[in-house]
Amino acid sequence: MSVTIQGNTSTVISNNSAPEGTSEIAKITRQIQVLTEKLGKISSEEGMTTQQKKKWLHWYRSKLKASGLNWSSC
Repeated sequence: MSVTIQGNTSTVISNNSAPEGTSEIAKITRQIQVLTEKLGKISSEEGMTTQQKKKWLHWYRSKLKASGLNWSSC
């Protein structure tokens, strides 16, 4: 699975490594979408700094890695 964050709120998620219809992957995909949307709202509504975004993304990547998913960004 790869996640690409484009801008503040646009997210592209593709599932290339797991069979389609896997309920666990679907749940994780939805969680990623929700968290990414929240990140966009936080950054635009509360003025999240670039440094705060970097810290959040570092934390988020560690959670993805712990769950066995791959992270890629452009």
